Amino acid sequence: MPDGTGGKKKRRSMGTVPKIARNPAFTLLETMLAILILALLAGAVFPLVRGGLAATDMAGRNEREEESLAALNDFLGKTFRVLPMNTVITACPEDVNGTSLLRLTIEQAPFAFAWGQSGASFDPVALAIRPQANGLYSLFLNRGGKTLPLLHDVKHIGWRFFDSRSRSWREDWRDQMAHPAIIELDLEATGAEGDRPANLKFWLPPMTGDLVQTSSGVSGP
Repeated sequence: MPDGTGGKKKRRSMGTVPKIARNPAFTLLETMLAILILALLAGAVFPLVRGGLAATDMAGRNEREEESLAALNDFLGKTFRVLPMNTVITACPEDVNGTSLLRLTIEQAPFAFAWGQSGASFDPVALAIRPQANGLYSLFLNRGGKTLPLLHDVKHIGWRFFDSRSRSWREDWRDQMAHPAIIELDLEATGAEGDRPANLKFWLPPMTGDLVQTSSGVSGP
């Protein structure tokens, strides 16, 4: 006959329900909930990131456009201001692929509009407007077969010339014996925030003929 101690141990072991060990891995429901939460967070964060990138890109485009206009204004302003007194300036329309565009030509200015390694040249300088494939326009500087792009993607480019003798603005300039007192460049650029108009004015020195007319009583610039 077993002793009391052994019997109690046997009965205790037979009456105990074994415990099932829990799997430490995620259940399918928990995984789906985690994926749903991540999707909601991504949906909320993505528009903010995209908006921030768009704002940064727009600010960068505006800054580049302003820098291009400032560089063009500085380049043309310094050049026009020191043109020789015997420089001949003409501005006449030319036909470019069926479109009439004004071409500004400057002659007898060997040191004007020099860029790169080019030195003095007696070739005429032309500021020409050219249409682009996207319907916009570009402004180029041509001299001696070399071309320097000045501005791209412009909706409108226009020139005007102030005649100090008649004190009126002209749409072209054909007088080879006088300089316009002011040359105006009117632009409408397509910026990141829409069309951006710009109006640049350049003062020119009088031509030799202008000085003779001024001394004889005709108003000069």
